[in-house]
Amino acid sequence: MGQSLLSGVIGGVSGALAGGKTPLPHLGALVLGTIGFVGGFASTYLSKKDLNNQLSATSSLTPATVSEPKYSGYTVNSKGSALHHQVIYGKTKVGGVVVFDDATGTNNEYLSRIIAFAGHEIEEFEDIFLDNYKVTSLGTDGNVATVQEVDEKGNLISGTSSTRFSGLVKIRKIDGGHTSSLGGQSLSNFSSKWTSNHILRGIAHLAIVFKADLPTSSSDVSAYPNGLPVVTALVKGKKVYDPRTSTTAWSDNPALIIRDFLTNTSYGLSEDEVNIDDDRIETAADICDETVTTDSSTRYTCNGAWLTSAVPVDLLGQFVATCAGTVWYAQGKWRLKAGKYTTPVLNLNEDDLRSPLSVSTRHSRRDNFNGVRGVFKGPASNYQPTDYPLVTDSSFVTADGGEESLLDLPLPFTDSPGEAQRIANIALERNRSQITLTGSFGLRAFQLEVGDIVTLTNSRLGYTNEIFEVVHWAFGVGEDQGLDVSLVLRAITTTAYDEYADTAFESENTDFPNPNANLTISSLTVSGSGKTLGDGTFLPNAIVSWGAPGNPFVVSYDVEWRQTSETDYNSTTTPETSIEIGPFVDSVQYLIRVRAVTQSGSKGPFVTANFTGGGDTTAPAAPTGVSASGEFQAIRVGWTNPADLDFSHVEIYEHTSNNSGAATKIAISTGDHYYRTNLGLGATRYYWLKSVDYSGNKSGFSSVASATSEDVGSASFVNDVTALFEDQGLHYIEDVSSLPASGTTGQQVFNTSDGKLYRWNGSQWVEVVGSIAGSVDFSDITGTLADAQVAVNSINGTKITDNSITSTEIAANTIQAGNIAAQTITGSRIAGQTIAGSNIAGQTITGNKIVANTITGGLLATSGIITNTAQINNGVIQNANIQNAAVGTLTIAGDAVGVVDPYNSSTISVSYSMSNPTNLVNTSYNFAYAGEYIVTAIIEQSGGVTSSSEIAYSLFLDGTLLTLGQALGSGALTNPVMIGSKSVSSGNRQILISYQRVNWSSDSSLTNSVKVRMIVWRKYR
Repeated sequence: MGQSLLSGVIGGVSGALAGGKTPLPHLGALVLGTIGFVGGFASTYLSKKDLNNQLSATSSLTPATVSEPKYSGYTVNSKGSALHHQVIYGKTKVGGVVVFDDATGTNNEYLSRIIAFAGHEIEEFEDIFLDNYKVTSLGTDGNVATVQEVDEKGNLISGTSSTRFSGLVKIRKIDGGHTSSLGGQSLSNFSSKWTSNHILRGIAHLAIVFKADLPTSSSDVSAYPNGLPVVTALVKGKKVYDPRTSTTAWSDNPALIIRDFLTNTSYGLSEDEVNIDDDRIETAADICDETVTTDSSTRYTCNGAWLTSAVPVDLLGQFVATCAGTVWYAQGKWRLKAGKYTTPVLNLNEDDLRSPLSVSTRHSRRDNFNGVRGVFKGPASNYQPTDYPLVTDSSFVTADGGEESLLDLPLPFTDSPGEAQRIANIALERNRSQITLTGSFGLRAFQLEVGDIVTLTNSRLGYTNEIFEVVHWAFGVGEDQGLDVSLVLRAITTTAYDEYADTAFESENTDFPNPNANLTISSLTVSGSGKTLGDGTFLPNAIVSWGAPGNPFVVSYDVEWRQTSETDYNSTTTPETSIEIGPFVDSVQYLIRVRAVTQSGSKGPFVTANFTGGGDTTAPAAPTGVSASGEFQAIRVGWTNPADLDFSHVEIYEHTSNNSGAATKIAISTGDHYYRTNLGLGATRYYWLKSVDYSGNKSGFSSVASATSEDVGSASFVNDVTALFEDQGLHYIEDVSSLPASGTTGQQVFNTSDGKLYRWNGSQWVEVVGSIAGSVDFSDITGTLADAQVAVNSINGTKITDNSITSTEIAANTIQAGNIAAQTITGSRIAGQTIAGSNIAGQTITGNKIVANTITGGLLATSGIITNTAQINNGVIQNANIQNAAVGTLTIAGDAVGVVDPYNSSTISVSYSMSNPTNLVNTSYNFAYAGEYIVTAIIEQSGGVTSSSEIAYSLFLDGTLLTLGQALGSGALTNPVMIGSKSVSSGNRQILISYQRVNWSSDSSLTNSVKVRMIVWRKYR
């Protein structure tokens, strides 16, 4: 039996084999590989069960298929305890397995590493790469003297030659044919743990020493910014035997490589060399070495790497695909045919037929295709799997109804796009030749083999020397018990293997970015910023921005910063190209650096910038809601402060006209209002405000507000006077016709509608003096009247006859305030010197009980009867009842204030500028009584002021500050009034007035003088 996997591209095979012929497997030929098996089509027409049954009698191999490109070997430096060996045929770029690592030297500054690249002897390490740097010069001591950067296509980048690894990396190459450790070469600083007994015989490897490279300055960049570099190599691989020359040497000839794989005892099929049909091998090798006229390249090559974990029969299929060939086992030998048309070896005709011919004109639509695509891997793609150009034929697409149907044909061991297209075109041409014949032939067909080209002449089918290829061969006993040969023939054209005018390969279509290239950021800039805390503290920060590098694999950035005087960095990471960092110290220079990091951990070089931290430079918002209102000789300015967290205070500017440019600063305030005093009457002023933060930043001017000061008739003046009394706990009595809706605590009003006095207790008006209607009949009264016997307001003028009440009729303390109606006792009702102090209860006779000028000296028994603590209530004696200058102490609603002493200082001349406060009054006064005293001081001054003039003044009593004030600019030329009170014990106490003037006019025509007037009042109840 012989079965070609070409059955994958033909139809009707399994039906033909299901007939009455019984094949003789031991005589057949097993076809293990051909272009026909591309894409695994063998199982399409021969079920896996039937195919395996046929194969089991002659071979342990299973059908080979071309699957996705998993045959690439190691692409980076792998580590593991039991990794597979790598086998390299032809030439390719690969990584390796780290089999030894050891750190030595001071602070472990050296790393010794062994990387195994192949489990066999190789021709050479042609090129070595450290990440994306190609070693261009390797010293005799192994020192990597120079390197040059390569782009993502593997091309050297002009102008990038450098010595970045010189003195840091040393490499020794060991090709696997060695017999001593490190191939007998020395390597300085290599670990002593790697002894002469460590040979790695038969393994091609590199011995490497890495020296640590730590930055020595802020501008220094390590040679290993991404860690130790990945070491890869362009390797010319295994040496193979060539039966044409009887020599063993490196080659990428597929026929020689297939022979090597069949006979290799380590990772191949371990077939005895006597079982290899070397004549067929030589013929196939010659075909592979032919030069293609379209591009002057070699017809077929095999270049790639694979691991010993791969399935051998799959590998054999991959190798055979590189030469579009067929391999089979027949007559005790392995035979190979490369893909090329050959002249027919036999002409079959109707005389050779032993059975009817079964004809299949087309295979199923499912297995038909009109285009081929796939990947290759070679220098044109920087040894990365890359799509080769699509191979198709418009006539095939038209024949299929305009519907494109593509076959995926990966060719991982084909290293050029042109060669890959030739193989793909052969697959396409063979697939479109679909006529298949099945039948039994006479013994003349016994000489045929799978893969032979024959001609067929058959008049019934209209064939005359029609060309077919033998795709199946079987020898057995026919229905008539005679010997015959069963054949499956597949139509083929003489042009099926012709050279293909391939499409130019455009590497840009498969532009694989280098994950280690283009990692340098651009345009690093640093600008100041900051953060204001809740307490107004400003922390200076920096905003760092940069341009992203061209590497598409960058996922984050390392950002580091430190003071230039320090060595340790602060650090953070961010996926963005801008970040705010800090806080920084004001006026201190910092070094800031940034680098890119890829998803795989590769890191670009640091790019640095210097930055000096600065304070807050952002001004607060201006005050809003600015208003001004006139008051007595003053203007009140109000506003709303900004919400800035670092807001400190407001500056107040004033001018006599609406001109902010000419305005001068007169005061500062941390509150939300300011009183501009000492303006005189009818003074109009305009005001503007500026906000200031803790860093001294000022806002622009606010909106303007203006007002005019008022005179003594203004409501504000009345309110101010009232407020002075209320501040001392004193309230005046106001006549009202009806009770107000509310009042202030302690306020008293006299309701003229009901004749009652009311006091506001904080929540309501309450009566102070009540009244009870009714009268008293004195005829019913005998003996002495006690206060309980006299109804309130019952004794009035009609009840008392003139001179009827004498001292004998009134018991001591009998007459109370509630027993005498208003205006009842007149001079005609009281006999001369009748009422003595013992006859009147304390606080009984009030103002509304005595008619004006009624009690005269003749009516009082003795002087001193009416005193302030006995018979007169607070507020009873009004100005109509007291003669001028009759009272030496002023009594106001129960509080007495007496003038203790006036004081006038002499006129004091002062200079225009005083650097220290001047104590104008510092006197010791003897306070005769303990209690609360009020001190009033007025400073009269003259002189000239400028916009920068200032005054400051303060009043102290017994060491306690009673009041202070300040005025600026034109407001400095005022007569400040200071008033304050304090309780002191009797004895000598110090009164101190401090006064300071700064930057007054030095004009000699102006008189600079100060005079202080002071009055001390005693306050008592």
